Amino acid sequence: MERDQIKRHGDKHRYWQHHLDQWHQSGLSQQRYCAANQLSISSFHYWRGKLSQEDPQEKPRFYPLSIAEQTPLPQTKLHDASLRLHLGGDRFIIAIDDSFSPALLGTVVTTLEQL
Repeated sequence: MERDQIKRHGDKHRYWQHHLDQWHQSGLSQQRYCAANQLSISSFHYWRGKLSQEDPQEKPRFYPLSIAEQTPLPQTKLHDASLRLHLGGDRFIIAIDDSFSPALLGTVVTTLEQL
């Protein structure tokens, strides 16, 4: 490879790496970023793939997640219920059996909504 070709090759890398960095920061879709910057979408895809293969830092990374411990529901109090209403992200659980009072249920739900 001649010196001029090597220089142009490095310039292209820097040019496309700059655009890829700007695209990541922009929050735009690839298509919109390319349109706004008058870039060919196919060239953008080519260089994105090429540079991500050369730079292992661009590859997705694994991040461990921890699962929060969940509080078990009080099953002993609810085992006879035909229906359970979970309100407020399980903050309130209403057990309803076959002999419930619709008026009382309405009052309870209205009261809980005000908390």
